[in-house]
Parts: sequence; C-alpha cells; structure tokens
Amino acid sequence: MRSIPFFDKASFYLIAVFAASFLIALITLEAAAALLFLLWLADPRKFKISYNHPVLYLFAAFVLFRIISAAFSPWQEIAWTKITKELLIYFAVPSLWFYLNISAKDKRENLIRIFFYAGVLVSLYAVVTFGLGLYPRAQSVTSGFATYSNYTLFILAAGLSAAGFFRLKSFITESLVLTLLMSGIFLSLGRMNIAIAFAMFLLFIVLGRLTVKTILLTAAMTTVICFTLFNLNTTELSNRAANPAGLSDRDVLIKEFLSKADQHPVTGFGPDTFNNVFEKRDQLADKKVSSWHNELIQVYMESGLPAVLALLGIYFSILMSGVKSAFRRNSDDDQKLQAGFFFGTGALFLAVMTSGMISTPDLSLMFVFITLLYHILKSDNQTVINQ
Repeated sequence: MRSIPFFDKASFYLIAVFAASFLIALITLEAAAALLFLLWLADPRKFKISYNHPVLYLFAAFVLFRIISAAFSPWQEIAWTKITKELLIYFAVPSLWFYLNISAKDKRENLIRIFFYAGVLVSLYAVVTFGLGLYPRAQSVTSGFATYSNYTLFILAAGLSAAGFFRLKSFITESLVLTLLMSGIFLSLGRMNIAIAFAMFLLFIVLGRLTVKTILLTAAMTTVICFTLFNLNTTELSNRAANPAGLSDRDVLIKEFLSKADQHPVTGFGPDTFNNVFEKRDQLADKKVSSWHNELIQVYMESGLPAVLALLGIYFSILMSGVKSAFRRNSDDDQKLQAGFFFGTGALFLAVMTSGMISTPDLSLMFVFITLLYHILKSDNQTVINQ
C-alpha cells in the first residue's frame, strides 16, 4: 500500500480532533469531518474509492432511502433542508473508512483512546456542572441530557470491557473513571439509560471483567456522589414529584404514530417533518416535543420501511457478528475492546428506542465512527479495501 506522508499525517490529526470533539465542540467536530472529506477528495491514491464491505452498502442504502424520502415528501423545502444538513454525516463514511483502514494499528488504537478519554472529560464536566446547579440534569457542553447520556453509555461499555486497553491499570484509576461515567448517567435522570447502565455493570461483574475491589469502590463512590449531588441540586427531582406525568407523552406519540403509520410506509413523510405530521400537540404535557422519541419510529415516519431495514442492518452488522466473542471470559485486550464496541452498540440501540439519534449530529457522526471502527477491528487489522 503506497504511503503519502502528508495525507497520512494530516488524516491522523484530523481524526484525532474529530474523536476528541464529540459533545465538547460541535463546530470543531464538523470542521474536522469536512476537512477530512476534502483531504480524501484530494488524495491521489486510486484505491481510496474501491470498497468491498457489506456495512458500506448498508450506509449507502440508508442515504439513498433518505434522499428518496425527501424527493417524495409533501414538505419538500423542509425535507431537503434537513438532507443538506446531513450531508456531512454521509460524506464522513468514505473518508473515515479509508483513513482508518490505512492507519497503522498503534495509531488507530491511540485514536480510540482519545475518543474514550474525551468521553471521560465530558462526564467530568456533566457531573461538576450538575453539582454546581448549572443544569437540572447532567448534560454536556453542546447537548442536552438525552444525547449526553446516550453517548456516555457507549463510553461506559468500552471502559467496563477493556480497562487494560485504556491503560486503567490501577483499580483506583479504573474505579474513578467508571464512577464518573456511571454518576453522569444517573444524574442525567434518564430512566431507560440508568437501567441499561446498571444492567451493563452487573453483566460485566458476571463476565468477570471487574475485580471485587473495583466493583466495591465504584459502587460506593457512585452512591456517595449521586446522593450528595441530588441533595445539592433538587430541581428535576422536585419537578418530577410535582408533575409525575412523564410517560403520558410517549403514549400520545405512539397512538399518533399508529394512526398514521399506513400513509407513507415506503417513502415516509420526509426528513424533519415531525412538526408537520404530528397533530396532537394539545395532548402533550411537554409542548416542546420535536420528535417521535423512538429512533425506529422516527426513521420509519421520515423515510419509510426500507430506511428502517437499512438502519437495522447497520446495527445488527455489529450485534450479530460480535455476539459470540463478546461473552468469552478468556480474551485479550483487542477482543475485549471489540466486546466493548458490541455492548456499547447494543446499549445505544436500546437507549435510542426511547429517545433518538438521527436528528442529533453528534450522535449520528459518533455512530458512523464507532461502526466503521468496529468492522476494521473485526477484520483483525487486515485492510478490506481492494487495491
């Protein structure tokens, strides 16, 4: 494989900035993605556009179905505006795939570590700012509690699975990192995500990935931090006590979905058309709701059943291929890292069933990043680009 130092170095630094920017600086994240795509366009290596991997065809199919749904949308201007905003996510696929594939293994591993530790810093910010009373629920610099919590679930899964890979060699260091991530999710007060985080913690105990000292110290510190900070910041807990009707909105959303699901099953109503399609806003407790609060329903209503199947194909390209190796007790750091991606993807899939991802650029770009990384890791460091 021909190496071109300028392109190889520039791509590494751009992906490093990209990996470090999730939920910290959206403009930096998008700028890094845009520059990486331009670098890919300028790269003279011909094999950059020769791909042979099923997940890339699934991404291409999903993009095609999104575009078709915009073309047939009753609200053309809104749909095409959304498509133009998503272009950067689509463009990230070929450039990330190419440069992650040709990167040396040690550089790729460093990029994964940058991504992980950036996630730990995001949780540090979320926990501290919640304790200071700046937000009613833990969140990041650039996003609300739901996006932050979904993102952190993936980081938590990686940390629980592959502490050795992330050089968390001391049980104290490992416990501190896991405590920050667990506390951030609990303080975000998302019921589903709290349940998923707790279930993952128990699962990794059963799998023997955590020592007794790590389990006890993490559980103790998480309990103390959450108890203390919930007593310092009671805003959201007080709101829930005064108005415990949070689930009723989801019931209204589901009923409205069922009443309209048969109208455009193939092409959907078009991207970003929730406000045009949903007609029961007067029945919502939260009048600011702007999505279906379920990723599959969101994609179905916007782009139809074919887009849902393509999206499920992307998810299950990880979940089906990684299920056997993920539960092995005796595995090396590389296998544990792949298991972390498997469990993180599974956790993310469950989480977006009560929230969403496609309308959030941070999470959408992260999903592209982790999916491509997983399949490159799975290939056992053998490039899948046809040269």
